[in-house]
Amino acid sequence: MIATLPLVEPLRLERAQELLRYPGPCVTITLPPYQPGAASPAPAAMLKTFLQDAERHLAARKTANASIEELLGPLDDIVKDAELLRGSRWGSVLFRAPGIFRHVHLTAPPRAAVTVAGCFQIRPLLDELNLPSEFFVLKLFKDHVALTHCDGFRVEAVPLPRNIPATLEQALALEPPDHDLENRSSAGPGSGTGTGPGHARGVRFGTGSGRETKHAHLADFYKIVDRGLNEFLRGRGTSLVLAGVEEDTSMYRGVNSYPNLVPGSIHGSAETFLPDADLLQHGAALLREARGARQAKALAQWKENVTPARFLTDIYTILPAAFEGRVHKLYLNTDADHTGVFERDDYASCGPEDLLNLAGVQTLLHGGEVCAMPADAMPEAAAAAAILRF
Repeated sequence: MIATLPLVEPLRLERAQELLRYPGPCVTITLPPYQPGAASPAPAAMLKTFLQDAERHLAARKTANASIEELLGPLDDIVKDAELLRGSRWGSVLFRAPGIFRHVHLTAPPRAAVTVAGCFQIRPLLDELNLPSEFFVLKLFKDHVALTHCDGFRVEAVPLPRNIPATLEQALALEPPDHDLENRSSAGPGSGTGTGPGHARGVRFGTGSGRETKHAHLADFYKIVDRGLNEFLRGRGTSLVLAGVEEDTSMYRGVNSYPNLVPGSIHGSAETFLPDADLLQHGAALLREARGARQAKALAQWKENVTPARFLTDIYTILPAAFEGRVHKLYLNTDADHTGVFERDDYASCGPEDLLNLAGVQTLLHGGEVCAMPADAMPEAAAAAAILRF
């Protein structure tokens, strides 16, 4: 018997595909974040209620008592686990099926729920599933920068590459600006002491205040940082998130040339910068938002360009194609509810289930891509849209 929570890990696509291969009955339990003293129920109490619900579901599906006890026993053991009682700032998911018990953390708070079906419930987790394994956060201060690496749930400051100055002062010493706010202009006749009539010489004039000078120097500093980060990150293809006040993030975005800079920024000043866990959470939210915008655009393009025979929106047509491995991309409406029975020779044929989730699971198992989309991004607010390989 498993007496404590299994190893905690982030939810990632490559691990999920292994998870989804396990046959049912599959129990999926999502628990939202919890801080002791909060008004919401403690995770242990919530888990206890969910286990009672799961037992009823399993009994209704005519699962043998011995099988129910074997399946739910490890989950029941952790109701009293000290770690669970202490709560967590992260949401979590417990996956339990014959032969597997997995616990993952989520950067976005999930809705509390329990599902018993022939496969694990991954629909509410698709945005998390598609997060990159790592990303960097560039903190912009008024006169210096710092780099943070987010890898799973590990957040750590990392040294800047040697070719990136950490401060504005270092940047000016390394590479003096190629502009001077005191420019030269040709003076008119009589303005100089030349040797002939009408002779003019260059005169200096001021075109900016001290603030404008600093603004220009800061832009030069950010250009050097951008150039160095391009060399450092381009080979990895890693996303970069900006953190700072709007004036600084806007200026950096204006000189940026790195293709994987994420739209939107984490807002905060040097005095109020978020703790590492908040940087991770806010950075992940920006990544989810950016991916959602890209997928909405891609879906609209697919609808316009793909042949009608390869663009399906009927779930009962999509499901057989998903089982056959013909679905290349599947878009699922986050607001849709499509419970039904899809007969096949496994545990799931014993009762109704979330058919959209089932289509998503089969698409992932066959190497397709699955995306969660808001209703207003779906064609005619369809519950699902699939692009077939053939």
